[in-house]
Amino acid sequence: MIISLLVFSCVLGVGLSHQQTERSFAEETGSVKETWADSVLKTLRLEEKIAQLMIIRAHSDKTADYNASLLEQIKKYQ
Repeated sequence: MIISLLVFSCVLGVGLSHQQTERSFAEETGSVKETWADSVLKTLRLEEKIAQLMIIRAHSDKTADYNASLLEQIKKYQ
């Protein structure tokens, strides 16, 4: 009983320590990602920011005119 309690305590301690390490790493890399994202966002014009919110549907079974239209939209809105 005492041995199983000791093993359980060790496993729990290692698990909690690992969880804290993961959280610290996520917080550090998260701030780096946010800083990078903010720096990129500041360089975009209004039209480019709006274009980031757009989704252009593309289908593979359409005509060449359809594909040309898609390419035109992608170039226009970047």
